[in-house]
Amino acid sequence: MGPRSNRNAAICSIPSYCLRGIGCRHILVGGGGGSAKTGVPNQIQLFLLGYDSCFDFKSGRCESSKQIVANLSDVVDTGQFASMNMDCIALTNEPYSGQFLIVAGQDEFCALYETKHFALSETENSLDSEQHLNSPPSLSFQFQELLRIETDKHPGDDSYQKCVRLFRVGSDHRAPLKMATAGTDGYVRVWSIANVLKNVMIRKKFDRSPFDGNQLEGTPILRDVTPELEICSGSAAVDDIDTVLWDLSDFGKRITDLPMSENERALSNKFKVRSLRFTSLNKSGTDLIFVTAHNQRIRSSKEVSFLCLWMFDRHKGNCHIIRTKMACKESVSCLEVSECGYFTLIGTMGGSVAFFDTQSFSSLLFIRETHSSFVTALSFLPQRSCDVKDLGRIGDITMSMSNLPAGRCFLPGICANYRCSVVSVSVDRTIQVHHLPFPAQNSFTAFIFRLSVLASAFYLNNIYCRQSIYNIGKGCSVGWTSMSRTTLPPPVAERPKVLVGQLLDQ
Repeated sequence: MGPRSNRNAAICSIPSYCLRGIGCRHILVGGGGGSAKTGVPNQIQLFLLGYDSCFDFKSGRCESSKQIVANLSDVVDTGQFASMNMDCIALTNEPYSGQFLIVAGQDEFCALYETKHFALSETENSLDSEQHLNSPPSLSFQFQELLRIETDKHPGDDSYQKCVRLFRVGSDHRAPLKMATAGTDGYVRVWSIANVLKNVMIRKKFDRSPFDGNQLEGTPILRDVTPELEICSGSAAVDDIDTVLWDLSDFGKRITDLPMSENERALSNKFKVRSLRFTSLNKSGTDLIFVTAHNQRIRSSKEVSFLCLWMFDRHKGNCHIIRTKMACKESVSCLEVSECGYFTLIGTMGGSVAFFDTQSFSSLLFIRETHSSFVTALSFLPQRSCDVKDLGRIGDITMSMSNLPAGRCFLPGICANYRCSVVSVSVDRTIQVHHLPFPAQNSFTAFIFRLSVLASAFYLNNIYCRQSIYNIGKGCSVGWTSMSRTTLPPPVAERPKVLVGQLLDQ
């Protein structure tokens, strides 16, 4: 593990609890001191990712390091509420328009924010403000707070929203936009936000249909606080003592519970699901592939956590484990799966970050105790930059003017020279960027050098073998010649044959 400061992209002024990527080069970090009057503000901070580079006017060269830094671009004040969970989604299929919807869980409420377009901000760099006081304005967004709604109705003072997800039923960006929330009261609620986007003056709850806003039909009061909620292809997974799959397209139909078999039940008796994430490994859409992270139900001195890869068959309605593997000897605090589905990332209570291959769960990179406290949130960084209009696209650009998707973007992103890159935040107020490098590849010059060394070794070995054979052959010929020149001793004379009769005569 390298020096911890080398991975620090920025140092926040607030404790960080939630993290989301917005666009191709920005991240949102939410947190704060809460309602307690400790002097710590409650904010949602926007950071612009870039390389720590500077231009030397004397030499005319641009000196840049390979370390990624996060520049504070804008700050949204959330009042007396600290943002504990967050989600973000693009409102159009044109990333260069800068239109996004942001939802943040703040106590028992959910606040909705909208970005209209890009803007320029003069906020200084958060890592070294004195060095960047005269820096040019950074790229930001124009934020607008829409409203705040109550999403949890747990009696008492401990009512708060635990998780939130934005989704569309279908792959079309014109599909109705939904929001699912879950909290301490044990209910999952699905909301429609179309009316809010049409009329910002609405300050009450949404005008909802029985599906678009009411709690899911038949949803039981969970026996434990719901820490996770994941939605994919119209299916929702709710983490409790048991994990439940719901069909959101059928008015909240309960599909199945996890685990199902006896072996899976034995795992569930000792371990509980901490996080769940759907993957995009199955392109056909007939099956759902998802990853679960399991922690011990009863913590002990020998902590251990597991990763499980599941497959759910939509037609048969059954679900089974494909693979199970021990993740680490720490408790998992958060879990993320890349957009391509090939990489799984976990953060631990000890401040470690680990990369895994989703299909085999082989460990790709383990960064131990990179944070001084537990990891609160993780987010993958995009590999491509698609927020530049009519630039770096393959295909018909005019398609973006219609309701069809534009051509495929090929402009590299800020972390395109790595297999994948992620951002991690913790309550230690540091924002860190971690990279999974490509496998080391030998250059052509190194290949020629190694080939020449191998050929030289083979040539010298061949010469040595020939010389050895020649010396052996020469030694044998000399030995036979010397033996031929030496006078051999005369053969032993044969004794005269004495007959028995002669002996008797004597």
